[in-house]
Amino acid sequence: MSGPENDDVLAEIRHELGNRFQRLYFWAGQADGGRDGAQDPASKLGEELAGLEHYLGSVLEYFAEPRLETVEVSVADLAARVRSALPEREIEVEGLEKFATATASVDAGSVSRALELVARRVDAAAAAGPKLSLLVRQGAAPRSVALELSGQPDGDRALQLLDGIEAMVARRCLALHGGSLEEGGRPPSIVVTLPVG
Repeated sequence: MSGPENDDVLAEIRHELGNRFQRLYFWAGQADGGRDGAQDPASKLGEELAGLEHYLGSVLEYFAEPRLETVEVSVADLAARVRSALPEREIEVEGLEKFATATASVDAGSVSRALELVARRVDAAAAAGPKLSLLVRQGAAPRSVALELSGQPDGDRALQLLDGIEAMVARRCLALHGGSLEEGGRPPSIVVTLPVG
């Protein structure tokens, strides 16, 4: 893998790893020296380590050769996978009844990872209190379904929803399935589109 896109990815990885290791160093220092206000340094260090582990998994996934083993998965199951990615957050689902018999031919593991990314990104950018909304609707193509996850904006959380290597992994996964990933019309919102039978 070479070229300008790969150079951009490597630069993004270097930058993100630098930021993550800087935060690890900070919280490790705080853990040695006691508490920093209301934050528990040991807890924050654990969160940063878990985030680093997840990020490194995405980096490895980006550079791995994609292999798909497809099975038929119902649209209802895809919606359930979005909901299970955020078990602590209430997600209201609308429009699913129109797709009661529709299925998508997908690699269940890779699509689940893409849906998990979508859920986590929207959750990180949305206001904490209100529930999220998952709208299941007809996609732009005739035989496709669009899953749009959105929440109320939080002015304190400026987040580029589809930037970074994790979004690249999700976009590539969905493209391999004939689908797409894009920001929705009302931020914070992400739309996953997949062909259905």
